[in-house]
Amino acid sequence: MWASVIGIGVALIAAFAGGWQVRDWKAGADEREQLKQVIETTNKAIKDGAESSEKLEKSLTKLRPIYRTINNEVQREVVQHTVYTDCVVTPDGVRLVNRGVHAANNPGQPDLPVPITVIPPRQSNDGRPAQP
Repeated sequence: MWASVIGIGVALIAAFAGGWQVRDWKAGADEREQLKQVIETTNKAIKDGAESSEKLEKSLTKLRPIYRTINNEVQREVVQHTVYTDCVVTPDGVRLVNRGVHAANNPGQPDLPVPITVIPPRQSNDGRPAQP
C-alpha cells in the first residue's frame, strides 16, 4: 500500500515538474515572439529614418546662398508741430489731462496721496475685552 502511495506521489511530482517545464517553454516562446516584433519595429523605424535623412540631404544640397547688396538710404522728414491758439478744454479738463500725463510718466508714484485708514480694534463676542 505504501508503495502505491509513494508511486502516486512520485507521479504527481513528475507531472508537476513536467507541466512547469512546458510552461517555461511557452513563456520563452512568447518572449521570443515579442522580441522579434520589437526588432522588426526598430528596424523599420531605422529604415524610415535613413530614408528621411537621405531626402533631407538631397534637398539641402540644392540650397545655395544668395548674396544681395542692399543700399540703405536715410530718409529725413521734417515734422512741424502746429500750435492751436483756441483751446476748448476747460481748466478742470486740463488738470485731469495733466494728472493722467503725470501718472503715466511716473508709474511707481500714485497720482493722489494714499488715504490713511484707521482700523478699529476687534470686538469679542464672549464678553472678553477687545484685543488690539
